[in-house]
Amino acid sequence: MKMKVRNKAAFTDEVTALEKENARVAYEAALEGIVLLENDGTLPLTPGKIALYGAGAGMTIKGGTGSGEVHERHAVTIREGMEAAGFTVTTDHWIEDYAEAYRVGEAAYTRKFRQGLLKLDIANIMVSPYQYPFGQPVTLGDIMRSDTDTCIYAIARQAGEGADRKLKSFEYSLSDIEKENIALCAASYEKFIVAVNVGSVFDLSFLDEIEGINAVIYFAQQGMEGGRAFADLITGKSVPSAKTVDTWPKDYKDIPFAMDYSYLNGDLDEEYYREGIYVGYRYFDSYDVEPRYPFGYGLS
Repeated sequence: MKMKVRNKAAFTDEVTALEKENARVAYEAALEGIVLLENDGTLPLTPGKIALYGAGAGMTIKGGTGSGEVHERHAVTIREGMEAAGFTVTTDHWIEDYAEAYRVGEAAYTRKFRQGLLKLDIANIMVSPYQYPFGQPVTLGDIMRSDTDTCIYAIARQAGEGADRKLKSFEYSLSDIEKENIALCAASYEKFIVAVNVGSVFDLSFLDEIEGINAVIYFAQQGMEGGRAFADLITGKSVPSAKTVDTWPKDYKDIPFAMDYSYLNGDLDEEYYREGIYVGYRYFDSYDVEPRYPFGYGLS
């Protein structure tokens, strides 16, 4: 007698009632988790032609890796959500070029990872997740070809179990190519929105350096229905209501003992937390350090 092993949500590919309910809950959670950080009145947008650039546009990060990984039937990207809401994405060529660069890079990363597994060393197993490429340049030709005055640039960073984001690798801040792309887009599009597809606080100091950014959205990582929720907030179908759950510093070094954590102090065997009770808003409030966004911040 053969034993049936149930290793999926169902025995068939039919979408079950449970899946539909899960999708509804995921959508509502995403709506309540996307934070509007900046808006000069550009949002909401009316569906029409739109340019999408950035790592998170067509390959939106849904969540963490390792113990934070969940395998669903499909996760809606920002691009898919915008198209479903009635927008015409006019930068398919840029998004597809990025996807190809991602595939090539991930294949090389996977080969290296598998070679490391041949050595019985825990360090070869607990490795950083594949980091999304920062993306190719946005050119004046791309902008002319997009044939629109409206643009969204989606910054994305991945992290996972056993792998903190690294300062030296631009995982906490913009890379040079992203900064150049955003500056060009801000100068070229009448309506320019930046979306931050990152699981936690990110350095937004570029907002003080680049003019022409009309709105900033903290997308975070919103699971399987994130792209649909993003589009509904962009168009005003739903009203933004989410708030930050962390204090966002203007600079990483504004955090007490910032350079003592993890690999930064050179000691990966022992960790000392010397800030005491001065964590998050307690430190910023007590020592009059102005954050970029305080705990509980969010526009509507």
